[in-house]
Amino acid sequence: MSRKSALIIGLDRYLLDACRELDYDMVVVYGAAVKDFAFYPVPSDVPAILVDDQRSLEAVLAGLARAGHLRRSYDLVITSDEMAVVTAAALGAHFEAQAVPLDVAVNFRDKSVQKAIVTAAGIPTASYQPIPDILDLPDDFELPYSPAVLKPVAGAATSLTSMVRTTSEARELSESYRKAGVPTRTFIVEDVSHGEEWFVDGFMFEGTVAFFAIGRYLKTCLTTVVENTPLQLVQLDPVQEQYAYEAAGPLVQKALTALGLRSGPFHMELFADPDTGSVVFGECAARRGGVLTQDAVLAKFGVDLARGGVQSLAGEKPDFDEVRTPAVVGSTFLPCPPGVLADHPTPDEILGLPGVVYAQIELPRGFPMPDAINNAVGKLGQALLVADTHAELFERMNEVTTWVTERTRTLRPSLPPRLLRLGDTEPFWAERRPAASH
Repeated sequence: MSRKSALIIGLDRYLLDACRELDYDMVVVYGAAVKDFAFYPVPSDVPAILVDDQRSLEAVLAGLARAGHLRRSYDLVITSDEMAVVTAAALGAHFEAQAVPLDVAVNFRDKSVQKAIVTAAGIPTASYQPIPDILDLPDDFELPYSPAVLKPVAGAATSLTSMVRTTSEARELSESYRKAGVPTRTFIVEDVSHGEEWFVDGFMFEGTVAFFAIGRYLKTCLTTVVENTPLQLVQLDPVQEQYAYEAAGPLVQKALTALGLRSGPFHMELFADPDTGSVVFGECAARRGGVLTQDAVLAKFGVDLARGGVQSLAGEKPDFDEVRTPAVVGSTFLPCPPGVLADHPTPDEILGLPGVVYAQIELPRGFPMPDAINNAVGKLGQALLVADTHAELFERMNEVTTWVTERTRTLRPSLPPRLLRLGDTEPFWAERRPAASH
């Protein structure tokens, strides 16, 4: 019997590990930006094809053709790159492989299409209007809500997301984007959703949510961008926070059904009002959640989201045993002060702090960190923590971010060499030449 084959778009070590465990014959396609960031190593045991842009259907197909992998068959096409979801779906249709259906992928990528579908299904969500061109607002444009959220219609990671209160503020934002040469044009304006921001991660199988876990952002993603503070998350316990699972569960199933996802991974965001107990739909992606979601869910529930996502999308019933720990599990971004990154603690040093069970540093020395981050993913690295109580977890998160910040050194690029040399431990020069004769 021949091995199953998978085409993976992007370098995702969790997907690679899951497909190895499930004995898939793999081909990986990754983009130049992924190569240049060089956070995940290029696998040496599977064909790995470099293309200009892993999100471009043309680039991926041409790369497969150059490498001699276009005329073969695949059983599964999968990605965890939000911007490559439609590309992976189109490839799945081309190869007649198991993948997110193309029309369903569009439902999950375009937020105005998504909002229309869930609204028609009677699912509560924020009011919205699409903006065809944020760089060219019509003369009669009026902000329909105040305050309102402006964001790309097919964005990710809260990038280019802003809150505005007046039409003039919206026009000023439009002008700033035009002057900056922002390439993204189609936006959506939404009424503001209030309350806590929750995230839900899991996988569907044959039309039913096979597993889901709920977490909460300590501050909403938009707030972290506006305040330029580290994103922090905590997993909610289905026993201690049973109310969350009872309130969100039916909405999650109904929304995924309306959007057309029958099998495969998902990452959904909701807004919950703690005073009324109401939950409204935010947005949803047809791929596994990012940041340390994989590690957090594995630590809290013993469930491998990558493996379950591969199995469910492939049409195989996910084989998992949920083993919940009563410990409180959460993660925090590790902030990086602005400037050129000169030094930082190592992951092993961070791992030695109380409660830390996993740590990663994502930026190399010499990286130029801007004064402000315009999305929810800019960071030095991340840490996963466990504690006995929420209060203890939050205290440990703050201790870790403070400890790392105090030991992270950045330099202003405009400093003269005299000041850049301060703190150097290496000699400034070395020489080998005959001693002068006398």
